[in-house]
Amino acid sequence: MGNLSNRWSSRSAAITQDNIDPELTKGKINSTFYEVETRPNVYITKLCVILRTGRRVYIPYAHQPLIDFVPERDLQIITHQIKVTIQGRNLHPLMDALFCDTVRWIKESNVKMDDHGEDIFISRITIESTMLT
Repeated sequence: MGNLSNRWSSRSAAITQDNIDPELTKGKINSTFYEVETRPNVYITKLCVILRTGRRVYIPYAHQPLIDFVPERDLQIITHQIKVTIQGRNLHPLMDALFCDTVRWIKESNVKMDDHGEDIFISRITIESTMLT
């Protein structure tokens, strides 16, 4: 047990491009705000939603989430137990990947300030569930 606590004691709660092993990113589309698996025959079982506080919520794809995308407003991931609302810009690629169950994680921006670039930007993620506190 001591080895495990030493191994993870210095690990940051935030996923960043700096702390991802390059070997693990082969066959993946990496963005600051999400990661998509592109290798054939690799199946993702859970979607990890990461809030700016470092909190992580895992949603099994087996719960068959409904994806509701309104470009002018937001993108919602809805199951019978949880509703995740994602607000931001250029969310089309994320919505397409969610439809294919290939998104490993989605991360809220550490700051709310949009850089107005061409890439996806996630300004806010809210999670609603009676099961979470």
